[in-house]
Amino acid sequence: MEGKEYRCKAVDPVKRKNEYFVDSEVGDAWCVVEIEVPRGPSVRLKLTYRTEFEHVDTETNKSSRTYFSTRNLKYLLSPAGYWHGKPDFHARIELGPYAASFPTIPKGAKVSDGVITWHVQEADLKVMRTLKVGFDSDPLFHHRQLATFNVAADGYQKYLGEAKASSTLAHKANRYAVANLLDGDPATAWCEGKRGRGEGEAITIRFETKEQEYCSPEGIAIVPGYAKSAETYLQNGRVSKLRIEACDDPSSYAVISSYPSNTYNRSAFFIETDRNFMPIGGVEEKGGKWAINNGASRKEPIPSCLRFTILETAPGERFSDTCISELALVRKCS
Repeated sequence: MEGKEYRCKAVDPVKRKNEYFVDSEVGDAWCVVEIEVPRGPSVRLKLTYRTEFEHVDTETNKSSRTYFSTRNLKYLLSPAGYWHGKPDFHARIELGPYAASFPTIPKGAKVSDGVITWHVQEADLKVMRTLKVGFDSDPLFHHRQLATFNVAADGYQKYLGEAKASSTLAHKANRYAVANLLDGDPATAWCEGKRGRGEGEAITIRFETKEQEYCSPEGIAIVPGYAKSAETYLQNGRVSKLRIEACDDPSSYAVISSYPSNTYNRSAFFIETDRNFMPIGGVEEKGGKWAINNGASRKEPIPSCLRFTILETAPGERFSDTCISELALVRKCS
């Protein structure tokens, strides 16, 4: 206000045990500040409120992946209800990366083009009490975790490997090299170089199979498009169906549909597998030993090589080539 900045201090925080996690606490507190208000018939007052989203994310030793809970944005309105009069209340919340998260919004609010607007005439703020917006954050953060898994995960959670491709889109700086699949950076990608949309092109990954005690394969993470930006993601082809097979036994295979999202930062796809890297979730077809047995119950060596063949694609809006940003082999240690 008039170039002055006031900061508040938390007073009398109230801590209580978290009902879901016994080793953690949550709490509430008032933030109190004294403000010098100039005299006059009308004073324009701007309050800036910064806070972290309320959330409880979960990690267990049964999975390398995190469960990301709903993010809740809360703003307490009731203190201002003790000011003079009943104001016309206007709230505008820009959703940013949460725009595709189907937020839970206050009654009477509207969502359009990634912005929540909420208008109440002659608002009784003591009755309205709290502005609360909830964001389904799991698809966004799940994508980010899987897309960066090859660089961000702990060493025991990932398999180290080397990738080769049946073809690569030509570029003088080798921008679309197959090594991009394993670099943990969704802004880089491998793009196939075959004429057409890439059906039949394949990636082969050879990797270390030495297991630590209590560790076994958990699944395969794929970002089935060029996830550098929304523009590159939609302009290039995206994988919609894959064949996964053991390199030394091509008869053992599974066909998976990846259903690529139209939102580039929510597109990471996880294929759950058994202890022999046999896909056990979302399988449309399977053959060989992978069709006969449930690998989770047999003790066979983990294959040291997997091959991924593109069967179908979602066409790009501008380019015919198909790209994959990331491919990670995920291990759990319980």
